[in-house]
Amino acid sequence: VVTKSLRESIKVCDSFEKDEDAKELKRCIQTVLALYEQVTANHYK
Repeated sequence: VVTKSLRESIKVCDSFEKDEDAKELKRCIQTVLALYEQVTANHYK
């Protein structure tokens, strides 16, 4: 559920591609998403 909502947020940021804040936010979300996937992958080993 978390990854799904983060992916939705990235899509929203893509629609504001001209906006520097949106680009920054998108980078943050992608970082969180990557970390979250690492953590959950480790958790389910």
